[in-house]
Amino acid sequence: MIILCAAFVFFFALHAFAQVSIDLPTNFAGFSSQSLKTTIENIVRIVLGFVGFIFLLLIMYGGFVWMLSAGDERKISQAKKIIVSAVVGLIITLSAYAIASFIIRSFGVAVNNGGGGPGGGPGGYGYALGGGVLESHYPARNASDVPRNTNIYVTFKEAMNVATICSGISVNSANVKITEDQNKVPADANDTDNDNLLEGVGCASTSAANTTFKFDPPANLGLNSENVVYKVTLTTAIETVAAPGRPAMPYGYNWQFTVGTVIDTTPPRVTSVIPYIASSSPRNSLVQINFSEPVDPSLASGLTSATPPFDNITVTDTTTNTIVEGSYLSGNQYRTTEFVSNDLCGQNSCGGNVYCLPGPTVPVLTLALDGVVTTDITDMANNQLDQDPVTPLNQDFTWQFETNDTIDLSPPLMTTRTPVNTSIGADLSLPVEAEFDKVLSSSSVNSSNAGLSRGAFTDDVPFWVYTQNIDTNGDNVADVSKIIINHDTFTPLIPYHPGVSSNIKDTRQNCYFPAACDADGDGVADASCSAF
Repeated sequence: MIILCAAFVFFFALHAFAQVSIDLPTNFAGFSSQSLKTTIENIVRIVLGFVGFIFLLLIMYGGFVWMLSAGDERKISQAKKIIVSAVVGLIITLSAYAIASFIIRSFGVAVNNGGGGPGGGPGGYGYALGGGVLESHYPARNASDVPRNTNIYVTFKEAMNVATICSGISVNSANVKITEDQNKVPADANDTDNDNLLEGVGCASTSAANTTFKFDPPANLGLNSENVVYKVTLTTAIETVAAPGRPAMPYGYNWQFTVGTVIDTTPPRVTSVIPYIASSSPRNSLVQINFSEPVDPSLASGLTSATPPFDNITVTDTTTNTIVEGSYLSGNQYRTTEFVSNDLCGQNSCGGNVYCLPGPTVPVLTLALDGVVTTDITDMANNQLDQDPVTPLNQDFTWQFETNDTIDLSPPLMTTRTPVNTSIGADLSLPVEAEFDKVLSSSSVNSSNAGLSRGAFTDDVPFWVYTQNIDTNGDNVADVSKIIINHDTFTPLIPYHPGVSSNIKDTRQNCYFPAACDADGDGVADASCSAF
């Protein structure tokens, strides 16, 4: 009976402590840059982990003594005492671990909802960015040198109850709090009573689906003499349309960013497009426009079928001189817009719909399309797009490309992963990356399709996802893409689980299926890589 009990506790503990690597990361000294709460949490986990490991060794030693007792009652009694003592000690250790984790987590939640503390910095808690209903925001988490004249944007994954975010044309200040976190800025138009809580911040839903919201401070943030830290807090009172009366973020969410000393007057510009200028592409190509900086999603996304129709970006069939109907989607942390047409023309290997641009008719081999990105596009500081800032007038970006009478349905492969699967001692702050052999659709690379989880938890790791197109052969044309998952500083000795789903697509709308990778670079899928 004692052996069965010991075995049960042993395997239970083994499962629990298998979640904690006992190999110290090379940057264990990273504790020095973390908050006191995070440092205490890490120390408690490490100490309890090693104590628990010692108790596991004692159970194994007791079993070894019993096996070699050869019926000697004295040795059997000694073995029983060792095992019972180890089991009791292990139960105490597991209980202490659970209690300590509960206290630390509860403290983090209380800090997050109470509006104090580190504001969601490294090691912070909350219903994490990416892990829950919150998709992205600008400025980014822990961003620095943010322009003083910036606006603030928040994007959710589903329709939100607008009244829980906006009160008329201003933020609902009970649920959305924007604070100057260091008491550096004297009373001004943003904070007349100098209590560090910004007043009169404008608020508007910028999408028909009520998923993206713009917060507009009445005056420039910060100072022209030194950097200033701001914090945005979204409380548990914010609700979705689908679940009224229930918090959209059970623990709330907050993040910090640092405002620099400059006013942004630099206009955004288009840095690259797909299909490329003067190229010929299959009909099922998406149109992808990449900007030099994040742009206002309300001005860079929309439907051509809307009233009035979205026309800040257009794709025109030159043979009929008609605008191609479809949807413009903002993604890649507001740096990219993608266009997908309304013309259903097939299915990919996952059974998903594939939509096509206009194509040529026989005997013509290609069809020319014109793309235009207008100066109605602005950055987050309201600067209009100017593709040629040397001239005195803002300039649209225009290009022409061709489609041919082909449809490309070959799926993308993952070629590299960093860190690799089951790696130990990974860097605590470097992003997690996965490279693919084709250029990816940035609108498909979102936190629903790529992300991180920690141990048994899925909503407590703040992460944000974006893509990077890469030119591997030096012809100034991107031919592969990398998914980059940024995150708060990892907690040492805790397993993290990155992964991507088959909803990831390339710019030909082909899904990452059957979630395969080419680990040895021979162009042939090797094994499942849906998890890193």
